[in-house]
Amino acid sequence: MEFRILGPLEVLRGSERIVLGRRRGERCLLGLLLLDAGEVVPLDRLVDLLWDGDPPVTARGTVMTHIARLRSLLDPHRDGRLGVRIIRVGDGYLIDVGAATVDVCRFRELYERARNTAGVAEQSALLREALQLWRGPLLADVASERVRQRAATGLDELRLSVLESWADAELACGRASQVIAALADTVRRQPQRERLVGALMLALHQEGRQAEALTVYRRTLDLLGGRLGLEPEPDLRRLHAWIAQDRPTVQLPPLAGGPDALRRLDAILAAHAGDLGPTVVVISAAAGAGKSTLAVHWGRRARQQFPDGQLHVDLRGRTAASALRPIEALTVLLRALGLPADRIPADVDQAACVYRSSVAGRRLLLVLDDARDPEQVRPLLPGDPGIMVLITSRNRLGGLVAIEGAHRLTCDTAHSLRSAP
Repeated sequence: MEFRILGPLEVLRGSERIVLGRRRGERCLLGLLLLDAGEVVPLDRLVDLLWDGDPPVTARGTVMTHIARLRSLLDPHRDGRLGVRIIRVGDGYLIDVGAATVDVCRFRELYERARNTAGVAEQSALLREALQLWRGPLLADVASERVRQRAATGLDELRLSVLESWADAELACGRASQVIAALADTVRRQPQRERLVGALMLALHQEGRQAEALTVYRRTLDLLGGRLGLEPEPDLRRLHAWIAQDRPTVQLPPLAGGPDALRRLDAILAAHAGDLGPTVVVISAAAGAGKSTLAVHWGRRARQQFPDGQLHVDLRGRTAASALRPIEALTVLLRALGLPADRIPADVDQAACVYRSSVAGRRLLLVLDDARDPEQVRPLLPGDPGIMVLITSRNRLGGLVAIEGAHRLTCDTAHSLRSAP
């Protein structure tokens, strides 16, 4: 049998849906037992939840009658041959079913597997599978909102945490459009979930929808202040400032270096297969030559070469005043990798160590856009051979070529390419 409680209560035998009867209390009792499958639920707790703290004197007897009917329906032979038994243990009841047959158990198990998985693409897949188990509110057709809150303390919070982790993983994989589609309604309903708000803003920005990202922030600001009397946390304010400082692109710039640059990047990637360290390429050209377009376009072309995703950071190196500090860039990267803000070190060396550990063993493309100088970039370079780093800059960044062994593509015009090892 298969039991579903993450939404309306359903029991399936193969493809056949079992009719549970019309008694709402009986169906709610089954749902409460399934919520704690494999554990003893005291009879007094069942009574309290079924009657929401105001049971009649006949309540205990009614529960026993419900149990008898459920046994007749789900375990008529009283031997568990159908994969389910309802057992009296002391002054309580336990439903004995396989954890894999109950959607809430699978949800928790998928979340734990994702937490212990290194690859961001695999994390995203597991978290997506967990979220797809939800068909609506817990026990939507048999339990009141108050009973849901009392019976499943923390389950809704866990669902939102899974959604946050999934959004971070999707952004790390370069799938901003899917994040936008999934988060828009939730962010409107729950503006206090600032990690979700930030993920939506970042996804919109990555899709070139800067104005919409800023609108999300302003709407969140109004809702937090008007409904809850709160102000956004510093992390969300910093993200807003970072997006607000970016200049929207009115017209798509040319592709720096033209097709020759794409072929050169293909060749560099192929030549460095099996190396002991990351592959680093500096794309240098004047403002407006299309450096960023080249990096993004090639990244999309080579997406299958980087199954664990792509990370993109705008280093804002146009001027010394606007340039992102290394610790700020590391914070952006670690947030995109799913690390909560309170676990990101404030010290740049410590943050760099956490960052390198987080990407170890992954095959990623890292785009460091608009770098100002080598000192801004060096703390962001990973040590893993599975990672390719594209650095765009208006400057030549000769120190990265001389010391880190970076390749340099110098694009004198939109169609002129010179390369150096």
